[in-house]
Formats: sequence, C-alpha cells, structure tokens
Amino acid sequence: MISRLLQFVSRWFLLILPSSLVGNSLRSRQTALLRVLAMSHREGIDPRITVSNLAVEQSGKYAGRLRDLVSWIAAKSSLSTALANTPGALDDDDTLAIQCGIETEQLGDTFNYLIHDSRDRGENNAIQAFHGSVFYLFTTFCFTMLVLTASFTFIVPTFEQIFEEFDLELPQSMLALISFSNRFAWLLPLLLLMVLAFTFLSFFRDFRAGITRLPLLRDLPWVQHRRVAGLLRVLSVPCQNGSDVGPTITAAAEFHKEARCRTRLLNAKTSSANGEDLWSQLARQSLIQPNTATQLQRITDPRLKAWALRALADQKREKASYQTEWLARWLELIPVLLMGLFIGWMVIAVMTTLTNLTHALA
Repeated sequence: MISRLLQFVSRWFLLILPSSLVGNSLRSRQTALLRVLAMSHREGIDPRITVSNLAVEQSGKYAGRLRDLVSWIAAKSSLSTALANTPGALDDDDTLAIQCGIETEQLGDTFNYLIHDSRDRGENNAIQAFHGSVFYLFTTFCFTMLVLTASFTFIVPTFEQIFEEFDLELPQSMLALISFSNRFAWLLPLLLLMVLAFTFLSFFRDFRAGITRLPLLRDLPWVQHRRVAGLLRVLSVPCQNGSDVGPTITAAAEFHKEARCRTRLLNAKTSSANGEDLWSQLARQSLIQPNTATQLQRITDPRLKAWALRALADQKREKASYQTEWLARWLELIPVLLMGLFIGWMVIAVMTTLTNLTHALA
C-alpha cells in the first residue's frame, strides 16, 4: 500500500515538474519527435508506431503529450490536425512549417530543413533562463510575503505593546512601519494567495495559452522577432526548390496560431494576386522590414534567396534570445531589490526600537 502511494506521488511530481528537471530538455525531446516523424514519412511507416515507441522512453508531461498525439493520429486525423491539437509536442514554428509542408506537398523538404535547423539551434537557453527567472521571481515574492506577514502579525504588535506598557515613545521608523502595517497588512496574505493561485493555474495548458495570447505579451519586441523568424523559416523551404511562395503564404495564413498574423498574411497574398510584389506586401503588413523586402526583390537565385531568409531568421532569433536573457536578468534583480528594501526597513525599525528600549530601561 505504501509503495503504491509513493509511486503515485512520484508520478504526480513527474507530471507537474518542468521537463528539464525530469529528463532531457524540451528542445531535445522535440528534436527527437521531429526525427521520428521524418523517418515515418520517408520510410512510409505508420507514425502511431514510432511515436508510441518514443513516448515509452519519455517521462513527465511530455510523455503525456506524445500519447495525446498518438490518440489523434489513431483517430484518423491528419498529421497537421494532430499536431495542432497537441500543443507543446513540437515548437510552434516547427508545427507551422510542417502544416505548410503538408498543404504545399513539400513535407519531405520541410522535414530535412527542420532537422538540420534544429541541430543548428541547439538548446534554447534564453527561454530556459527566462522560465528560471520567473520561477525565482515567484518564489522570492512568496518568501517575502510570508516574512512580512509574520512580522506584521507578531513582531510589530509586540513592540507596540511593550512600549505602551512602559509608556515610551516609539521611534519614527517603527511608527512608519506600524502605520504601513495598519493600512496594508491585510493586503499581504491576499497577494500571497493570488500568486499561489496563479502558480497553480500555470500548470494547466489552456491557462498558459490564454496568457500568451494577451495583447501586451503578443506585442513584446522579442515575441515579434520570434514570430517573424518563424515565418521566414517557413518561406525558405519553397524558395530552396525554386517554387512559388504564394501557396506557402496561403497555408501559413490558414494555420498560424495568431489571428492578427493570419489576417496580415491573407492581405499580403490577396494584394500579390492582383499583380503587386509579394515581398513588398509582406513589408506593408509589417511582417518583414521594408529594406529586407527590397533586398529579397533583388535576389533572383532561389538557393541564395533561401539562404538569405534563413540567415535573417537566425538573426531575428538571436536578437530575441538576447532580449529574453536581458529581461531574465532584470527579473532576478526586481525581487531582490524589493525584498532588500522591506527587510532593510524592518531591520532598521527593529534595531532602533531595541536601542531606544535599552536606553530607557538602563
């Protein structure tokens, strides 16, 4: 009985812990899935078999995602539909590229490029650093709220009672702390409960997806850079083969996860169908920079244009990674500064109060 209970608890922890803590990194697992799907497509093997075998070797939440993917494939869904309904199994950009490859009948070339590109990308250290900083921010905030709540509940009233009994005057630092406690002490437990509730809800996929769709987060510079990089990677596949990029843009307009980006892609494709240059229309829709569109118009060699698109996508990803790491470093400083201010204020108030009490009783 005890062994079964321990086994259940261990499995539960494996499900809620991040993938990087219970096995390989998420990026390496997604790369393994890419290779399995590419092999299934190349050899004509049922992907249910290969993905099921891969799921057995995985642990934690990612194993559950692979089992969900197998269930969608077993339900006679297309690979495009199965990946769309299994978020997190692959990177969003990889999923979009595969969906466009299926729609334009260039899936083999898409897999070859994604596997090579995945090997070049390696680990996404910026995203991991950002997640670590967010976790550090929440844990430090919770610890600070616990310390302040305990201090305002037990320590500050005790000093106030002692000075009232001895008919002594409290120092200004302690009076300010008591005034702050009387006004805002009730807010600290509420903030702590809100943070704990947010942390609990963040374990659910639908809640995380809703957070990422907020306009404030969607318009952040590094998010925009990653979005543009994903589109450029998708467009490089037909350019490599000298094919028309129009069908790929139409497919991207159908499968892209952001409604605003789908609308812009569709507008660019509609305008290009009327005789206007496609790259100029993409720039007009703010999907690429105007100078980038001008340079792409001048390139006539298909392979050179594909290389330029991929180089630009790598540049965008590197810029996004740099900005994400910069944000992660600042997120780690914020709770330290806030906690230092509050704890320093309390230490000064308590030490001043003890000094005054010692002199009064001497």
